[in-house]
Amino acid sequence: MLLTYFFIDRAIGEVYGTRKDASPLLDYYTASDLGLSEELFDFVSDGRKIFGSRYYKEGLPAPKALVCFFHGLGGGRSSYLHLISKIVEEGYLVYAFDNTGSNQSEGSSIIGLGHYYLDLKAFFAFLDKDPKAQGLKRFGIGHSWGGYAAMLSLDPAFKVERAVSMAGFVSPLLEIIAMAHNPYLAKMAFLIKAVLKRREGEYGNVNALDIAIKSHKPLLYIQGKADDTVTYESSGRYVEEASKEHPEIETMFIEGRNHSCYLVDEAERKTGELWKVSRNIKMAGKIDTDLPFVSKEDPEVLKRVFDFFAR
Repeated sequence: MLLTYFFIDRAIGEVYGTRKDASPLLDYYTASDLGLSEELFDFVSDGRKIFGSRYYKEGLPAPKALVCFFHGLGGGRSSYLHLISKIVEEGYLVYAFDNTGSNQSEGSSIIGLGHYYLDLKAFFAFLDKDPKAQGLKRFGIGHSWGGYAAMLSLDPAFKVERAVSMAGFVSPLLEIIAMAHNPYLAKMAFLIKAVLKRREGEYGNVNALDIAIKSHKPLLYIQGKADDTVTYESSGRYVEEASKEHPEIETMFIEGRNHSCYLVDEAERKTGELWKVSRNIKMAGKIDTDLPFVSKEDPEVLKRVFDFFAR
């Protein structure tokens, strides 16, 4: 048992004890590429400086609301700029930041999946005092790890009125078990919990769905039924079951769609291929990213999100 504990602790340390930056082999949009205006901001989370941006478009009417965008693992806010531009064009002011140990932000590692909660606490403390955020309703949206954060953002202390989780996992524990692809680890869940608590304290394994349910605030959960990163069995089914008892929780499951559930099928497949190739950091030169092709959002998903925000 003790050996298993140390094995789990070492494995978690190896996975999450490093930085998770966007791949240097891929191209990414800039704000100016998409006609966005960008204002930088920063705040301190757990002693580390976190950097983010406000995104808006000149000439648009006053924003309908403020949308907090939360990025996934291994990317950053720049990885989602095309989607952010769609949100801005719909009439929202968007705030997005790079997590601890990600892209522009400080930190030798992301520390763990649960550390997002600490970054959220620091971000919303900053937002409460930011003059440009005052008087605006707050919405949350995120993908993958950011989808987890979107559910966490429904914590009443953060004053987010509604949130969209795209392929978000329910808890670090469930995601770690799912990604390990090892049935033995499922039986050792109590040891994983112990490791997470030792490494990150009370935030090591927060169940974001529980927070969403207790908040009684609207949540829209979107997932591809073929998602092999955050699987339906490890997360989606729990949200679907909760939606049957809690009418404020809505779901949208897309048959055949994988992890980037907000993209059309062909773009989503290409994104998956690029992500696998881009992990080969020894590869020389850039990979042909074909940004316009891999950034095609599913219009039905966008409509569902914007209809949800507009209520």
